[in-house]
Amino acid sequence: MIKAIIFDYYGVLSSDKYWLYTGANKNGMGRFHNLSDKVNIGAMTWVSFIDEVAQELHQTPQTIKAMYAKERIVDVKLLDCIKQLHARYKTALLTNASYEYLEPVIAKLRLHKLFDEIVISSRLGMIKPDPQIFEYTFNKLKVGLDEAVFIDDRTINVDAAQRLGIKSILYESLAQMCRELEGFTRVPRHQS
Repeated sequence: MIKAIIFDYYGVLSSDKYWLYTGANKNGMGRFHNLSDKVNIGAMTWVSFIDEVAQELHQTPQTIKAMYAKERIVDVKLLDCIKQLHARYKTALLTNASYEYLEPVIAKLRLHKLFDEIVISSRLGMIKPDPQIFEYTFNKLKVGLDEAVFIDDRTINVDAAQRLGIKSILYESLAQMCRELEGFTRVPRHQS
């Protein structure tokens, strides 16, 4: 039985189009991904990350900050959906991110009201797809690995969750997510 639903932030709640500006892709590797992993694991400050990305892209730090500011736009319809789900299930946000950047965004959007737990990788020193970050989140929610659905837009994270026995959805759109989520959360009918 499903007791919790866990959402990623970038690429699910908000866009992750910043990958386009870097010349990378969200599932690829390279210098930007190495920098991103460093800031997301807490090995680099947000300011240092912005400075290094600016240097890599031959831009000013202000330009890079403005690029990330555009990522603060969240999918309002998805937030409404999460609000409805939160009335029936435990909900969590599990994201690879810099807490220095994301916590002010979370506070401004009042996302604490929608989630029982908010897990930001840089606070823990581990990033998805590390199994330990999933286990940490499930322990915080007090649910078993088979009692939740994990939703993320990166194949590597969904695959890692599935290897742990976590029901998962590769996010492509709100409509697609709702269809797949209904398959996991539908209560079976009793047969006469």
